[in-house]
Amino acid sequence: MVNVKYKNNNFSYQLTEELKLLLAIIRDNATKEKLERWENRNINWKTFIQLALHHRVYPYVYWKLNMMKLNWIPDSVIDILNKRYQQNVFFMLQLTAEMEALGKLLTTNDIQALFLKGPILASDLYGDFSLRTSKDLDILISSHNIKGTDEILSEYGYIKIEEDSILNEDRWRTHHSLYIHPKTKFSIEVHWRLNDKPDKEPDFNLLWKRRKISTIMGQTINILGEEDLLLYLISHGARHGWFRLRWLLDIDRIIQKEVKWERINQIIKQYSNEHLVGQSLILANRLLDTPINKEISSLLIDKSYKLADVATIFIQGSDIDQPFPEVLKPLLRSYTWDLQKNLIQRIKYFFVLAYPSYKDFQVLRLPKKMHFLYFPLRPFLFAGRKLKILKVNEN
Repeated sequence: MVNVKYKNNNFSYQLTEELKLLLAIIRDNATKEKLERWENRNINWKTFIQLALHHRVYPYVYWKLNMMKLNWIPDSVIDILNKRYQQNVFFMLQLTAEMEALGKLLTTNDIQALFLKGPILASDLYGDFSLRTSKDLDILISSHNIKGTDEILSEYGYIKIEEDSILNEDRWRTHHSLYIHPKTKFSIEVHWRLNDKPDKEPDFNLLWKRRKISTIMGQTINILGEEDLLLYLISHGARHGWFRLRWLLDIDRIIQKEVKWERINQIIKQYSNEHLVGQSLILANRLLDTPINKEISSLLIDKSYKLADVATIFIQGSDIDQPFPEVLKPLLRSYTWDLQKNLIQRIKYFFVLAYPSYKDFQVLRLPKKMHFLYFPLRPFLFAGRKLKILKVNEN
């Protein structure tokens, strides 16, 4: 049992045997001999499978277990993992074809686009696109190309999922738009920023200049450069509290490739997320035995350790169907506030929170000419919703 004091509150976590086994399997240094130690332990295999699925690491788990041939793992467990692995192979093949088609389409129309995740990330980090899951495609474009990209995707058959908003708050609170193809059911997230405001990040032209050209199934695809990819994945994982081990495994795979830390140190301030880099390294080392290079030991500050402790609670405490149960919601809010590096970022974050949302409109419907009143009313409407004094009318 590990006790954590955070924001004058005490929390505790204890990794279950099933989660410990899952971590032991996906570690880079896992061997058949090391895993044999688990043979006589009391493992709830149903829970183990649920964890592998929840953390989206089941293809990698199956691949490793299939190589090691551990005869003490029930055949039923291997069969379930194999079935899900085969389903993932089929889906990733389809997604890869769609990624190639979209890449050609955007290039033909002179749209510079960087693919952020998806099959190309799986192929680049794991050497095989079937060893990682992806539910959709993510591309990053310049904000100047939002309209052009929207027109191209619409002509290709994709439909933009419009979210209700007032006072254009979606541009303040989000950094991407979602598109879904009604026939193929594929979805694409079109990003014009890597992260939500107020996170600091390099502009698109600089990211494009530092891009990496990768190949998958004979097709060249533009992706983030290695340093930018690592820092983007770190920001993404931290923002979501690292509640899926897949994100941490990605970090481990990049670091195991012997990244050039001197180059990362040169650009890390462009993201202003040194404390998040430290958090990810601590988590990866703690859970996956990822080695920490002495060149970056200065990033392992007290704040990074505290954030890592909280993220470990999220990893252990997340429900299978609900990443953040109600009991963890207050901790999540404090954690999100502490992700902001300094006073300036916190002030910017506060202004983002203070901007009116569509939920305010659902509580109090004012005519359009009076929408400016949502700014002074925002604190009261927000508090009323949280305290369940005011009701959201979704009709």
